[in-house]
Formats: sequence, C-alpha cells, structure tokens
Amino acid sequence: LFLADQAIASFHYLATTNYTIPSGAIFVALYGNDSNAGTQAAPLRNPKTALDRVKANGTIVFRAGSYYNVELGSIRKN
Repeated sequence: LFLADQAIASFHYLATTNYTIPSGAIFVALYGNDSNAGTQAAPLRNPKTALDRVKANGTIVFRAGSYYNVELGSIRKN
C-alpha cells in the first residue's frame, strides 16, 4: 500500500508526500464513491473496495483524511 498524507491502519500521521504515483494506482478519498473508477479524478470511498480492485503488486493511494472502522481483512494478493 502506498499511503499518501495519512497512514490508515496504524493511525500514524505522515507529512505531505511528493512521490511519483505509479500508473494504474487506485485512489481512495473521503469524498469518493465506490461506483467510481478509482482514479485520481474519480476516487473510491471505501478502502476495502480499493483492496478488492487493486491488482497484485498494485498501489492504493489514500487521500488526506481520517478513515475509521476500516476492516481490510487479508491484504495478500497473488
């Protein structure tokens, strides 16, 4: 997982980042919608939805915000 702006599962704050985001990354934002494509322009809302959609060795970018009560289950992708 690529954690931009805030770490989700551990609740440790990360400063604003300036990394190149890989092509095909899935985006999650508090203002997103799970019917969106998961792009930067149309992010998903739920981290679990992003986890279900990301490919093996893929990247999930979490936009700034606090994500509470998130249950991701297993994050191993084959």
